[in-house]
Amino acid sequence: MINYTNILHPGNLPIPYPAYVLISTMIWRLFISIYQSTSNVFFESASFSLDVRFLREVLIIKQIILQTLNLAVGLIFIEIVLIYYGIYPTWKILSFPLTLLPLILMGAGIGLLTSVYSVVLPDAKKWLDYGMQLLMFVTPVIYSPQVSNSLIRKIIHLNPISYLLDWSRASLIGGLFADPGKFLISSIGALLIFLAGLRLLYLAEDKVIEKI
Repeated sequence: MINYTNILHPGNLPIPYPAYVLISTMIWRLFISIYQSTSNVFFESASFSLDVRFLREVLIIKQIILQTLNLAVGLIFIEIVLIYYGIYPTWKILSFPLTLLPLILMGAGIGLLTSVYSVVLPDAKKWLDYGMQLLMFVTPVIYSPQVSNSLIRKIIHLNPISYLLDWSRASLIGGLFADPGKFLISSIGALLIFLAGLRLLYLAEDKVIEKI
């Protein structure tokens, strides 16, 4: 996979490659961590469900806060690395929380949808987890959106997560907020996926609890 995507030719990057990968993987890890924690929400709260009407929203918010705090700690190290490469924070860093919000909603939304179906189809969740890991290779994490491989480049441009991650990264390095229209569409899509996940959680909660 790595050779096929031409990792040795990651395309034009706005900052040195080590710093680019470090920032991108940190943001990507937040997305995946939120997906993984919310996709297990039913199993983690199973003991509560048998005794009281446990509010899963609390568990979801807790996981999001924990993962975001982990990211905040990593930001200190990231800023040290950026300063080492002569890249200093700009006013755009103030927009980082706002640019990160759609990515959080996307990860949580996909996780919530998965959490419901994983109770009925546990094998399907294993494959979806694997697919989410592979998703990194069609998202500009270890290479730029202009990677030399034409097929991967097209997939990256069709991937809504690409624009969410790109804006979060740009806010940290003072880069260009590219494709604002696509970022807006991707953000709206993330919100709709999150709301759909919450709605399915409410509708299927009683039936899912019976199967746990």
